[in-house]
Amino acid sequence: MSDYMKEMIKKYPNIEHVLESTTVSQSMIKEGLTKQEVLAYLNKRNHTEDIANNIANTALDVLIKYEIKEEKKVLLGGVAMFLIGLGITFGTYQYAESGGTYVVTYGIVIYGLFLSLKSLSVLGELRTKEKTWKTTQ
Repeated sequence: MSDYMKEMIKKYPNIEHVLESTTVSQSMIKEGLTKQEVLAYLNKRNHTEDIANNIANTALDVLIKYEIKEEKKVLLGGVAMFLIGLGITFGTYQYAESGGTYVVTYGIVIYGLFLSLKSLSVLGELRTKEKTWKTTQ
């Protein structure tokens, strides 16, 4: 169990209050609310400033880690498509006899490259969002 959760259990005999606040905070973050708005909500729910900040940061950490994990899957899929397309193209070119027919899979290559670049962009945005959020007071 993390130190954070141990601290929560000590400070709150009813940990469900904290877990509910974390879940609501995650929903608020998904909706695009600012850290100040999330902290204001948590303060209204009688959390201290320190605990509210921990809850908000934990909620963001969980969301960001999940989104990064999912985006990495998209990135791997894009790289795989790109490489498979290149493999098919170069493979059929190697086996084509002089003047023979081979397959150029430009569609899968371009789409794989597009997915990969888009995923890299999204991953960068997620990391920037995380840094910006954590430096905001």
